[in-house]
Amino acid sequence: MTLQVFTPMHCATESAWICSIILRDSLGVDYAIVPSHDHAYTISADNRRLRLPDVFHRKWTPQSRSRGSSPALAPQLPLANWDVSVIEGETDLIEKLVPVLFGAPVAEVHEQSIRLGLDIFGTAFFMLSRCEELSPSKRDVHDRFPASASLACRAGFLDRPIVDEYVEILWSCMKRLWPNLQRKPRQGRMFVTCDVDEPYDYTLKSPRGVLKRVASDLLKRHSLREAVGSVRNAVARWNGNWSLDPYNTFSWMMDACERAGHQAAYFFIAGRSSNIDGEYDLDEPFIQHLLATIHRRGHEVGLHGSYNSFRDPSQLGRERRALQQACEMARVNQPIVGNRQHYLRWDSALSPASLEDAGIEYDTTGSFADAAGFRYGTAHSFPMWDWQKGRPSKVKQRPLIMMETSVMAPTYQALGHTDAALEKMLELKHRALRYGGEFVLLWHNSSLATEADRRMYRSLLGLGADTG
Repeated sequence: MTLQVFTPMHCATESAWICSIILRDSLGVDYAIVPSHDHAYTISADNRRLRLPDVFHRKWTPQSRSRGSSPALAPQLPLANWDVSVIEGETDLIEKLVPVLFGAPVAEVHEQSIRLGLDIFGTAFFMLSRCEELSPSKRDVHDRFPASASLACRAGFLDRPIVDEYVEILWSCMKRLWPNLQRKPRQGRMFVTCDVDEPYDYTLKSPRGVLKRVASDLLKRHSLREAVGSVRNAVARWNGNWSLDPYNTFSWMMDACERAGHQAAYFFIAGRSSNIDGEYDLDEPFIQHLLATIHRRGHEVGLHGSYNSFRDPSQLGRERRALQQACEMARVNQPIVGNRQHYLRWDSALSPASLEDAGIEYDTTGSFADAAGFRYGTAHSFPMWDWQKGRPSKVKQRPLIMMETSVMAPTYQALGHTDAALEKMLELKHRALRYGGEFVLLWHNSSLATEADRRMYRSLLGLGADTG
């Protein structure tokens, strides 16, 4: 069966993009788009019809496409909530009530037609394009759009993959009208990643650094044991033995991932556009050996775009080429296709175009630093919206769902190593996998120095807290 999908003509490119993500990529149904002057989306086949309003894009203006336009498109709080049980049948949702971003919490259900008040396609565009992030005034000290400014956080649904839930609502309606319609099966998976910010303890690179570290161990931490450990680590490193370094947890990480059946990705900084871009060079023997080991064990090497590269395609391109050359030097035959930006810096208006121009195939920056959750409202990968070119990007976003420091660090959600922290992490994992999505986890190698860190990591991988 081929569905006819009548879409608003005034936003034809945007409608085609969002329909392809929802109908083709998520549901896997056959459809044909028919541009219409009607301000609605209508799905039709066999004399049956599903009609949804076009609320979001009816506000659309040419200025809405420009950077920094700050369009008045965001919903007003508080949001209405809708009880979807009126549709009847089973709809797999996190909670019985869903927030209504655009449209109204109503539905008319008949034997051969359904009219929803929920603007599913417009809401999906709003969330996936990150339209609300175009305002230049809402930025933190690292020039990032913070979770605290997002609608998802302010309305309390950042921990829900709201776009994926909306797709379930749409599917329930479609299945009611066309019982023989089949959807594409999707199996949830976990994507484990590591940003290599500090591959080893930088403070022990020089004799002066060792002295400062030992003084700090003794005078600030009052720990003779840590002071002795710092000296032992420094001496061992100077003799080519890196096994004592607390940040050199890569072998342990790969062991754990392999036991759990995961191929991990390690993102390396390959350029310096600021003074916080790491203190290692890709041609160092330690890094060369690490690149070779990651590849030999079947894991991925990716780019960790430097601090100021998120708006600079030339810088990103140079860094991708530098990492590719370093891989070739290490005899790693693996193309550099993935990226995550340092400090999760992101500009929704410019970053997708910069990544495409730099030759990146997928990015996985997509989470807020100050709060874990579903920034894009989905756990599925999708081609991003390019605001510069006004079209879908060739670069896919694989949304990061959780960075360990977002949940644990005192400056962010501040849950530390508590049961509440692990419960939060596992909840996000289960919600991502529930809809056949990808739970993208970022855990830094430098955050596995303690047994408490490792217990949480093992639990997230499904190995059990006391395994290995």
